[in-house]
Amino acid sequence: SKHSARQNISACLFLKDDEYLLPEWLAYHYTVLPLRHLVVAIDQNSSISPFPILQRWNNSTDMNITVWNDNNYISSEFSSDLQTGMEYQREMKYRFIAKCLNHHASNGRKWAVIFDTNEFILFNRPQTNEPRGKRKGKCTGNFEGVFVKEKLELPQNVKQTTSERKNLPTDGGMTIAEYLDREKYNLPWYTQPCIPIPRVLVEDSGVAGKDLVERDVPV
Repeated sequence: SKHSARQNISACLFLKDDEYLLPEWLAYHYTVLPLRHLVVAIDQNSSISPFPILQRWNNSTDMNITVWNDNNYISSEFSSDLQTGMEYQREMKYRFIAKCLNHHASNGRKWAVIFDTNEFILFNRPQTNEPRGKRKGKCTGNFEGVFVKEKLELPQNVKQTTSERKNLPTDGGMTIAEYLDREKYNLPWYTQPCIPIPRVLVEDSGVAGKDLVERDVPV
């Protein structure tokens, strides 16, 4: 179905060899957000191409998917000393996110979500038997992960959005975009430009490859 700009959401997605999650990820967020504008950056070291999946969605739905390469978000002045390793990957993602958010804003898109393909947004009320994730590390000022043994308290802004799940509509009652439009003058949506939201992380099954990527993808 068609949605107005106010009733749809944009996203930024960085991909590296987890394309086997794409069919379900796209279908879920197309419906629940609803996702209508997606910018995808593909890691240059990826071994499997996501193009067949992305192209089918572009051709058969009203979702607009744009694929960027390094030249779209990395300037020529970017240091070549960091071409490998985690530091380089982290810098690439930060630059992509900044450029992607600016791209969505310049096109008049109100809300944009930053994703990995193993992350699915939760849009349901908390359940009594719901498993709770534990934070196994914390971030220092320079975004370096530090492992700690004790259970960490959630930041206050995360606590607030997690608490908001109690006020969500019943399952299927509305999309996330419709909920945000309804709550636009309430906290935390009214005062915060960047809001962390609860997600479900999907773990790697250890199975991948071209056959799995293309399985059950509508043609």
